[in-house]
Amino acid sequence: MDAEIAAFERRREKTSMLKQGMMQELLTGRTRLI
Repeated sequence: MDAEIAAFERRREKTSMLKQGMMQELLTGRTRLI
């Protein structure tokens, strides 16, 4: 049970990090386009 929760937390952290990275790329890409 605890292992499942830990795995879920890790997956969620990884997903949020990916989203942040994508947002960062979008922002830098947008500023580069201007």
